[in-house]
Amino acid sequence: MEKRLKLAIIQENFTVGDLLGNVEKIIKAYNFTVKDDVDIAIFSELCITSYLPEDLVLNRRFQQNVEDLLGKIINITKDKKTAIIIGSLYKENNFLYNAAYFI
Repeated sequence: MEKRLKLAIIQENFTVGDLLGNVEKIIKAYNFTVKDDVDIAIFSELCITSYLPEDLVLNRRFQQNVEDLLGKIINITKDKKTAIIIGSLYKENNFLYNAAYFI
């Protein structure tokens, strides 16, 4: 039997700087994709921070909050069959990048 890859592309109305609200939307949408037996849930660029976060990304506390919330998303997806592609910040050697995480 042929197996097809089932994708879900999620486009939410995220709010710049509303990290908790954005992550709540991400988790809700992700849980829906899990129930629908989706193989990969794909979220938009910088969906945790929303686009375009501008000066907010320079704030170290903001960066740490984004990293912590990404960790929360990783923990929620750990034991699920549905993978997730999510856009967020990535920091390496004091440089910030706009990255896509495949979890």
